[in-house]
Amino acid sequence: MSKSVEIFLADRPDLAAVLEPLGWHKGGEGSTYVLDGPSWLATVWNASPMSREDAPPGVRKLQPDIAWHISAGVEGSNGGTKPFDRAVRTLARAGHGVMADGAHAWSVTGRRLLRGMPMSSETEYLKMMWWTADPRTRTEAGARALLGALERFVPQAIPRRWGHFEPPNKSVEQDGLDDLAREIAGLTAPALGITVFVTAVQPPFSAFDVRLVGCLGERQPWEYGVRSLTIEVGASVLAQPGWGRQLSRGFRAVSMEMRPFYAEARIERRVKWDPHRGGRLGSQPPPLAEQNWFGFPRIAPLAMVVGPPYTPYWVGQGGVRDGEFIFYLGEVWPEPPVGGIPVAAEPLLQEHDISIGRRPPNEVPAVWPFPH
Repeated sequence: MSKSVEIFLADRPDLAAVLEPLGWHKGGEGSTYVLDGPSWLATVWNASPMSREDAPPGVRKLQPDIAWHISAGVEGSNGGTKPFDRAVRTLARAGHGVMADGAHAWSVTGRRLLRGMPMSSETEYLKMMWWTADPRTRTEAGARALLGALERFVPQAIPRRWGHFEPPNKSVEQDGLDDLAREIAGLTAPALGITVFVTAVQPPFSAFDVRLVGCLGERQPWEYGVRSLTIEVGASVLAQPGWGRQLSRGFRAVSMEMRPFYAEARIERRVKWDPHRGGRLGSQPPPLAEQNWFGFPRIAPLAMVVGPPYTPYWVGQGGVRDGEFIFYLGEVWPEPPVGGIPVAAEPLLQEHDISIGRRPPNEVPAVWPFPH
């Protein structure tokens, strides 16, 4: 059994005063308070500031004065459900807050609103993906510079918690961004089977994933050091003032730090949700997968960056050159750049759109500037 609840609050509750009388105690490694049983573990993390605009619309209807956010979770047998629910309700009551899971939002008084979380209310997602072989991304300084770029433009995208298992046991408040940078830089141990670490982000963002790329043509990722970053946010933020400009700037800033050979931003459409499970059932698949690289997509994205070793082979029109990189980037998303975004020349394209069918893993485009 696994259960997660987000608490959106008007006031910051005193966690010690609320939880310790219920038997909870301070935990280590980033978690604030824990309660453990013979076969279950419940965790509550520190409250973090949150602007009202970043809270899900359904939550704002129940509590318009949101200023704080708390994440909580329980893992293990069903024996932990009752004490966990009691603690969550008590925290929400103390902070005049609203509770939410993947499909619903409700107040302490029991008012319930379907489709309250952004995950279940969004039907489109903005997915930003970068693929890079630059060795600087495998250093703590490079990873910290990447996080610094996000801090300047879209700090909401930075994970609030991270770790190597669920629920993530480290947090910004307890461990700081330097620890997160060490985790990102340390993602280079294929012999141990480490290809991803777990992160927990804050609405309206839904994903921050750093991976060793699962396949680079016929080669294994660690032979060339390729890794990818995926950041996902509900596309409804593009209708809110300021978000389109900041996301575009953040995309560029991250690209300058990661130095990708390819990066893109794309709207993922027709997202479907299971309101009972609180999970994502599926969507229209994008033409690229962050776990693999087989060449350029056959469908143009919303924004795009082309970098070495592909730059010498790029013949597409338009774009803005910045050193070794070519940017196709609208100033305010979802507006396209002047002149639009071209599809790559045929010799650079993957054999076919993976959203239509899987291609043989040993085939690469005619132009393949990596070792193989």
